[in-house]
Amino acid sequence: RGYSEDLAVCANTVTMLDSRDGGSPVAKGEVQPGQQIFVTLTEGQTNVLNVTGEDLNNISDLTFVNKPSADTPILINVDTSGTGGVFNWDVANQAGLGGEDAPYILWNFNDTVELTLTPGGSTVEGSIFAPDAYFTDISEGNIEGQIVAADAVLGTTEYDSLELHYYPFAAELTCETDVDPSPTGTTEVPTTDAPTTDAPTTDIPTTDAPTTDTPTSEAPSPEVPSSEVPSSEVPSSETPASPDKPGGMLPTTGTSLLPLGAVAALLFVSGTAALVLTKRRRRVQ
Repeated sequence: RGYSEDLAVCANTVTMLDSRDGGSPVAKGEVQPGQQIFVTLTEGQTNVLNVTGEDLNNISDLTFVNKPSADTPILINVDTSGTGGVFNWDVANQAGLGGEDAPYILWNFNDTVELTLTPGGSTVEGSIFAPDAYFTDISEGNIEGQIVAADAVLGTTEYDSLELHYYPFAAELTCETDVDPSPTGTTEVPTTDAPTTDAPTTDIPTTDAPTTDTPTSEAPSPEVPSSEVPSSEVPSSETPASPDKPGGMLPTTGTSLLPLGAVAALLFVSGTAALVLTKRRRRVQ
């Protein structure tokens, strides 16, 4: 069905003429009842003929000036929308064709839901491609090709059908179209590679925090006072500030106690000397 849909939108490439010798062109939908139509195929390509169901029934003879072949096949798209997809086909004579040409002819009934070959019709040269249609053959002509349909009835209790001669379709069809084909068709829809929008990478500069060299607070070593003992001067009797009083923190090093020790030693020696002198004096007396 998808293939039939894609073929149905192929652009027309074959011109119907009303004379073998290049008469007036006949457009799709303008074939007059009983009119003879001539077509010439272009060699080396798929030939596309788009017609209506009314056109087919109005044609008295469809004459091929040159025959189709494996590299020059013909696709005939039949538009039956004018009769609501129901088409009773009175097959016209296809002059100049025989069974050997049938593998290169395809009759495509894409929009047809009910297709009947009516009594009195001629032989159909080529395959009938009607995948959505209920097909009935009560014609007096043969079918030389294949039938593809939703359902097929060959003959009824009232009418007989003639023979179906097996000439399988054997060509490759390609065409150009202005209509987007369905995804299952033969015309490949080009894939549009959406451009990848790469967001620019913003390199955040690494902010190296400056190493703050904490200055080593080396406590100045307290100057050790000179150990020279003062001559005779008695140190003042001022009591050093207590740690409990503001500003009265004692030094944390023991070196500051040396002057006091020296003074104490001096006083001890002086006292001893005074004591000795006193004792001596007492003895003298």
